[in-house]
Amino acid sequence: MSYADDDGAGLGGRGFASYLRMSWGRGRSFSLANDLWFISIPDVPFETPPCPGPACGPVVTNYQTTALVLAPALVARQGYEKSSLLYRLGPTASWFVDRIDGKPAVAGGVQAGFSVLTTRRQNGMLISIDYLRMFRGGAHPRWFVPITVGWQF
Repeated sequence: MSYADDDGAGLGGRGFASYLRMSWGRGRSFSLANDLWFISIPDVPFETPPCPGPACGPVVTNYQTTALVLAPALVARQGYEKSSLLYRLGPTASWFVDRIDGKPAVAGGVQAGFSVLTTRRQNGMLISIDYLRMFRGGAHPRWFVPITVGWQF
């Protein structure tokens, strides 16, 4: 997983992401889905601005980031002989459980995703990459890119 700091610079991640998806109209060209994400990144290093005065400089702080994300989406399905491609786009609402005091706990955003389902049927192995962008002003992190592997029932 990747995420971004205050300046938007990408940082390598070793976090954990999982989600539960509920779909309506699966198997059709277009359907609706609602994802509930759990994202956790341990020990994220972020640099705070330097304090006024010549005696002190920027301070690097490590802390854990945990977010619960609700992401309804429109899903487009493109079927092939032995697999299906799924494309997702929709809004998100994120709640940051671990946050610095004074930073917003809830943020709106957008999700775009791409998945490969290893069968044309409804059940099969699913490999997915998503881009979750949060509109949090100056608060961090502002985006996540989770890559997940699982089974679709």
